This record gives sequence, structure tokens and C-alpha cells, in this order.
Amino acid sequence: MVRTLWTVIALLLLADTGLQLFEHWTGHNDVYGLATRFDLDLEQTIPAFFSACQHLTAAILLYSIGRADSYQARLAPYWFGLAAAFLFLAMDEAVGVHELLERPTQELLEWLNVSHPPFAWVITATIGLAVAAPFVLGFLRALDAQTRWRVLVAGAVFLAGAVVVEVPEGYQWASHRDGFVHRALIAIEEGCEMAGMTLFIDALLRHLAARADRLAICLKA
Repeated sequence: MVRTLWTVIALLLLADTGLQLFEHWTGHNDVYGLATRFDLDLEQTIPAFFSACQHLTAAILLYSIGRADSYQARLAPYWFGLAAAFLFLAMDEAVGVHELLERPTQELLEWLNVSHPPFAWVITATIGLAVAAPFVLGFLRALDAQTRWRVLVAGAVFLAGAVVVEVPEGYQWASHRDGFVHRALIAIEEGCEMAGMTLFIDALLRHLAARADRLAICLKA
């Protein structure tokens, strides 16, 4: 499963880059709609659908671990809480909920006369991460060492794209729009996010495999 995810990520990055270059070199607008469908920077595209599926997969695995780790009942609220969070993130990836925060956050910061990056929702996300930090730190401390380090590496890779690269990308977009550097930053950002999610799914699968002989998902009417 994890190898398949890495393969899909590579194909999506190649498709977006190749179509953008083809569009630039030939002057063919949108390449019969393919450039839009594979654009890493747009909502409701194939890459966005893949990211939503990654988050949904993580939510299912987190819930499954919460059910499987019966001997560590004290961790169940962490697993189920994270499952709910990733279910929301899957919805966000599918329909772009975070972008609804963009205009209100910009207006609030302008009213307060506070300088902010072009993508102001990054500030809201950073505040959300700070609020969730005590919960996440408590959860990490309770994990076994191997799972903890795998989750930390996955989180670092994801945040490198979602927060660190997002800020210079926003400034680049504001000054040069769809220039080469901007498109490269988009590829790095989205690549890091998808790679981080793949590493996280791998960590969850390894953790679950160490505690359950098999995984069965039953849907009851």
C-alpha cells in the first residue's frame, strides 16, 4: 500500500510539472483541461482528491488503532480525537474549508494594522497548532519510541510543506503570480504534504500491525 502511495505521488508531481512546462512551451492554454485537473495548487482536482483520500485513510487507521489498543484504554481518547481531526482535514482537502478563513483573517489583521503573509490562513493554522500542542505532546509521550519517531518525522515533513514553504510561496505568488519559482514552490509544498501523510500512514500501519493480527472493518446498517 505504502509503495503505491509513493508511486502515485511521483506520478502526480510529474504530471503537474510536465503539463505546466508543455503549456508554457507550446502556448496551449490548459492542455485540453488536463493542466487544471492535475494542478497541485487548485481545489477539486486529482491531487486534491488523492490528498483527501490520504487523510481519510489516516482517520480510519487512527480509529482502528483506538479500537485495537484495548489494553491501553488511556490512549483511546487520543486516537479517536486524532481520527476526528483527520476526518475534518480530509473534508478540508476535498472542498477547501481552510480557504474560507482567508478573507476574515486578512480583514481582522488589517483592522488591527498587523503585517501578515499573503496567505493569511497560515496564521490561523499556526494558532490552531499551538492550541493543539499540549494534546499532541501528551499523545507523543505515551507512544512507544519507534512509533513516536516515525510520527515526528512524518509531521516534520508535512509541516515543512504546509507551513514553512507556504509563506515564501505566498510572497512569490503576490509578486510574480505563476512564475517558475512559484510553481516550483507549489510542487515542493504539495510534495512535502503528500510525503508526510504517506510516512504517517506507514507509521500507523506498522503500529497497528504490531498489535493486531488482522484488520477488519465492518459496516453495520
